[in-house]
Amino acid sequence: MKTSRKISIAALSLVLAMTGTMLTGQKTPVAAAPTDATVQSYEQQLAEIAVKQKDALDRLANVRNDYSNVQNTKQTYDEIVELSIKKKNLTMQQLDTITLQIGNKEAAIAEAEANIAKQEKAFLDRMVTLYEEGEASYIGLILGAEDMVEFLTRVDMVTSILEYDQLVISELEENTANLEAAVTDLEYALELQTTAIVDLEDNILEARRMADEALAYMQSLQANESALLQDYYNAKAQEEELNKKLEERLRQLQEQEKKAYVGGAMGWPLPIDVKYQVSSEFGWRKLWGADDFHLGIDLACAANTAIYAANAGKVIESQYHYSYGNYVLIDHGGGIATLYAHMNERWVSAGEQVGKGQQIGLVGTTGSSSGNHLHFEVRESGKVQEPRNYINLP
Repeated sequence: MKTSRKISIAALSLVLAMTGTMLTGQKTPVAAAPTDATVQSYEQQLAEIAVKQKDALDRLANVRNDYSNVQNTKQTYDEIVELSIKKKNLTMQQLDTITLQIGNKEAAIAEAEANIAKQEKAFLDRMVTLYEEGEASYIGLILGAEDMVEFLTRVDMVTSILEYDQLVISELEENTANLEAAVTDLEYALELQTTAIVDLEDNILEARRMADEALAYMQSLQANESALLQDYYNAKAQEEELNKKLEERLRQLQEQEKKAYVGGAMGWPLPIDVKYQVSSEFGWRKLWGADDFHLGIDLACAANTAIYAANAGKVIESQYHYSYGNYVLIDHGGGIATLYAHMNERWVSAGEQVGKGQQIGLVGTTGSSSGNHLHFEVRESGKVQEPRNYINLP
């Protein structure tokens, strides 16, 4: 049952079973005012405190939801910073690699240009040598042949020399051109990497700024959370003080009535074969992060499952409450009472006598509830008890 400490307020007020207050009417009677002025005063004060507690816990839930969202946002920005730094480091490594490649290519260009110059010089040196040896040109070399075979041989040799020199020089020039084109591409890549590093540095600064803003907001939410928790605990302390006074008053009223317990063990309040789950036990639990005392046991099952009276007794209250929704309170005598809450329908009225195992309504999710279930309470002299001590769960 999705409730807070406000439940204890409603439940304690319901224990007016001990006062003998009755309601009239059938399926959905109107609640009668308590006949005891002291009880009525405590009830009013507890109701006001319940509103304060619910407001504090609702706001606390919103703050914690905001905190969770902002925390996720900060983690995202932190991840962006981390990934951007890694990317920047890799980009800088690429930058160093490209710079080294440019240096290597430029050295290769210088070497190729030196080879071109060397090949051209070798060609010129051969021309000079031929000239100095009396042969003015390749033509003279060819014309100095003694016969046709030698002539053709010399023509072929001269042609080969010229073609070889031309081929070597062309290859060297082509290699130089390719190296220069590679340098141009590398310099462009270098420019892109440099720009990327600047952009990544901007991204890192922006992500860090957003992460710092998220952190500051988280700190403010933590301060709000502390304040709201303090408001809740202050209201809880007031409630506990009033609860003690109310329980004492109810005990006195029960002593005045002197009605004996009807006797016998309590029965299971649901069909024996119905599928159910205990969604919340009796006792202390965490509700929106705050300590909360659950006044009964929650039995989650299908909507409109039959609800049975755990024992014979008189219906003291059968009405609607903002937290319990549709609920029925049955007095079994001897200060022992049972309460059934969040019903879709109530089939009994205040003042009506019921037998053990009689159907009194249908399971639902009315009031402060997050799903179909029966909230079942057992009380003695106004004080809530562990239901498992009175009923055996099948």
